[in-house]
This record gives sequence, structure tokens and C-alpha cells, in this order.
Amino acid sequence: MSAPVTIALTDEERKEFQRLCRSGKTPAGIKERLSIVLLGDEDLSNREITERLPFSDHEIAR
Repeated sequence: MSAPVTIALTDEERKEFQRLCRSGKTPAGIKERLSIVLLGDEDLSNREITERLPFSDHEIAR
């Protein structure tokens, strides 16, 4: 198993990712990935993200 990855977004990146998540024009797959990244930026572990979102540990780790 690979080592955990630390996610550190800038304020601009965070705002843009949040905007894209709210947009009705952003494809669902992109919204899912952005949601995972945003939660990772909050220092949540993969397990904690899995508890909040309907994805498997494997999907979160990818």
C-alpha cells in the first residue's frame, strides 16, 4: 500500500473547487473527485472521507 498523500490547496484553488462542485455544469465524475480532494484538504483520512461520501476505500485512495 502506498503512503498517504498530503493535500494542501491554496485559498484560490479551494474557492474554485467549491465553485465547480456547486455548478450545475460540472460533470458528476469531476464533482466526485473535487469533493474527495476538498475533504482531503481538511486533513481527513481516507477512512473519514469514506464515512462521509458514498465511495469505497479503494476509490478514495485512487
